[in-house]
Amino acid sequence: MIGRYYKNLWQQIPPVGRAMFPWDVLRGFSHGAVSAVPVTFALYVAIEFFDATALQKSAIAAANFFGLLCSLPYAAWSPVIKRRPLRCFFPLLAASAGLLSAAWAHSTLVYTLSVVAFGLFFNLSIPVLTAIYRDNYAGAIRGRVFGITMSVAVMSGIVTQYVGGQVLDQSVEWYRYVFSVLACLVALGAFAIVRMPSNHSGNDLLGNPLSYLGLLRKHAMFRYVLIAWFLFGAANFALMPQRIEYLTQPEYGLEYNAALVFLVVGVSVEGARLLAIQVWAYLFDHFNFIKLRIFITSFILAFLLIFFHAKSLPMLILGAACQGCAFGGGIIAWTLWVTKFAPKEQTTQFMAIHTFATGVRGTIAPLVGYALVGSFGIHTAVWFSVSLIVVSIAMLWRIADQPIHIAGEPSE
Repeated sequence: MIGRYYKNLWQQIPPVGRAMFPWDVLRGFSHGAVSAVPVTFALYVAIEFFDATALQKSAIAAANFFGLLCSLPYAAWSPVIKRRPLRCFFPLLAASAGLLSAAWAHSTLVYTLSVVAFGLFFNLSIPVLTAIYRDNYAGAIRGRVFGITMSVAVMSGIVTQYVGGQVLDQSVEWYRYVFSVLACLVALGAFAIVRMPSNHSGNDLLGNPLSYLGLLRKHAMFRYVLIAWFLFGAANFALMPQRIEYLTQPEYGLEYNAALVFLVVGVSVEGARLLAIQVWAYLFDHFNFIKLRIFITSFILAFLLIFFHAKSLPMLILGAACQGCAFGGGIIAWTLWVTKFAPKEQTTQFMAIHTFATGVRGTIAPLVGYALVGSFGIHTAVWFSVSLIVVSIAMLWRIADQPIHIAGEPSE
């Protein structure tokens, strides 16, 4: 039955998509192994090896989001490079260099700056990659094909989190070898992307990146969903780095070692994501997107309520599994949702606005989270985040049955 499902899916992929698919799977393998570095390995090393300050830890936790912030100008200016895959290739090479620099840093400042550089370059070209997906995968099957790639990414992430956790449990200083291997995997992902087919000629160069933001004035539905997304995203990101603090710091009564930390925030999250991702991928292709987003967000709500009130390993794993389930649907919705809103020729522009907004909340939210926890305690911070998510769900529910139309065009 499963074999018949995938055979039927393969037959629906156009030839250009079939040419892209093997390279996309290789890219997914690379991406999954390293995408969580700032909020797992890098943050753990910053806490346990470098004794980083709250500001440095916040910068590391926000590293991925600095790249999303810069994705808006990069989307506007990068078309000077004609082929879209090349626009993704060069930033990934720079990300590899940043991770290698972090591996052999001998000061907290150099380590922090190197991790931030990795996160910046690693996420810089995501809007361009989404446009490549739209060029090469048909709308009716895009979510399910991308789901296969992300399943590979999740499996590589599980292996990386488990093996890396075991290595760091032996000696935290061995992070240097872990990071060096991961830097090589980033370079492998860059090679995979440059091999992807693309017939785009790079004629969407814009001198002023802020002109992209004019789309928010024109398209009320897109603007409204973006605001709702901003609220629950900020709520989630504010407490992401606090997972490590909650598991390791003595005031919370757990003080887990590296192996247990990565079992909870790594293997448990990624395992649940793997089990859920194909279900979410199918729903993305067939289900009302707004209701799907509400459903995904509900799992984040459950994660916050369970994880940060848990005092036992089984409850922590249950909370982490709720987060992983949300992440399984979230990565598909986050990466592809603009393809349901935007005219094809404006996919990069719409996605750049989305990634920029994610970068804003992802950069600010960890700082707010640390400030809230420092001033009022972890549980007050949790209830603040829960309140934001409830407001976000209420906003989305209000428009759940409205059709999606952008520029007079129905979505794919």
